[in-house]
Amino acid sequence: MSAARFAQFSRPPHVPGGKEVALGPFNVPVELISLTGFDCPRCRQTVRRAGQAMPGLVARMMIYACGCGPAVGVWEDECAPTAITWQATIAMALAAGVGLVIFHGGKETPPGFSGAN
Repeated sequence: MSAARFAQFSRPPHVPGGKEVALGPFNVPVELISLTGFDCPRCRQTVRRAGQAMPGLVARMMIYACGCGPAVGVWEDECAPTAITWQATIAMALAAGVGLVIFHGGKETPPGFSGAN
């Protein structure tokens, strides 16, 4: 791919001190946010997402959020929340009082997992 063609698809770098908006419990640069294509049935706002590369890992962590407060995190190569699962996921997060729910692709959770490791 030529440099000109690559520049057409790449996003501009974030300027320190540039505009950031709340995406769940995180402040995210505006240029990293995109729309998912469905609305939250609870708050009627469009669900937005942002991807963040994690050093040393191939897949990006994708953060999804609406105006309800909690966010949902998934690895880029795993199943993402959909319009069908969104309301139940946010209801569960609000009932549990958490700010971030992480989807783990249907894998078993290890017995020693405490939520922080």
